[in-house]
Amino acid sequence: MIVKNEEEMLSKTLPVLSSVVDEIILVDTGSSDRTIEIAKECGARVFNFPWINDFSAARNESLKHAKGEWIIWIDADEMIKTEEFEDLKKFLAEAKADAYNIKICECEPPSFIPCNFYFRPKIFRNGRGIHFERPINEHPFDADGKAINGDLVSSVSTYHWGGHLAEKAMEKKWNRNINLLVNMLEGNASDKHGHFLLANNLRQAGRYEEAVAEYEKAIALDTEKQFAAAAAVKLGWCFYNLKRAKEAYRAALRALELDQNEVAAYNILGAIALACKKNKEALEMFKKAETSEFAEERETAKSFKEKIS
Repeated sequence: MIVKNEEEMLSKTLPVLSSVVDEIILVDTGSSDRTIEIAKECGARVFNFPWINDFSAARNESLKHAKGEWIIWIDADEMIKTEEFEDLKKFLAEAKADAYNIKICECEPPSFIPCNFYFRPKIFRNGRGIHFERPINEHPFDADGKAINGDLVSSVSTYHWGGHLAEKAMEKKWNRNINLLVNMLEGNASDKHGHFLLANNLRQAGRYEEAVAEYEKAIALDTEKQFAAAAAVKLGWCFYNLKRAKEAYRAALRALELDQNEVAAYNILGAIALACKKNKEALEMFKKAETSEFAEERETAKSFKEKIS
């Protein structure tokens, strides 16, 4: 775990973690609050590491101090349910692979109900040369420099609260991420994930014009169409917020052409229909959006439907 000034979150998450793991390695990058004190009270081994604008560097420092057979890397604003951790221990006792993916649920604190979710390789064996690369959105790589992408452990999830902080805290986080991503892309302009992440942060910060350009780059570079449909949906919302309805409409259709299951696009189509006072058409679109597996999309559809008289 790497932290800086996380006293509020650590007071909630560390007591739970300390009751289920064998050791907690905490790398502090310059806290001025009670972060270190709370960590030590919960039995964590604390190490200081200067922040050098590189999340992987800090993560790799934490790996140097880990003694256990298995490593699970999480943040101060992530929680794991005790009962799920017990299931994970049983699974790892017989595990054959060196790394595994788990489900990351984005939640509004203190809820455990996911607004959306994704999967990342958060568990891997210690001492196999696995390390982190990328200064932001760091990812585990094996000893040969190949990105890790393990099988899914379905019995455990982490619940991430860091995407729903107070407004000023989120603005600070977005601006930090934007600066790191811009610097990263200067050295690798063909990084589709980097452009996608930069676009996401620009959009969340309300910088829609800049986000449009980055989403277009990400879609153009995504030849395997891994996330092009999702990027097209977010591109559509940028156009919608810029009051460029025709382009928003085309982006939504583009998303559905790339992936017919990208039902989030129907929220854009519904919003445009509603703005044109085509209430019946809008209602049909929102009903389709409500079939999304993501609570955030279902709630968006619900809020728009409430505007239909």
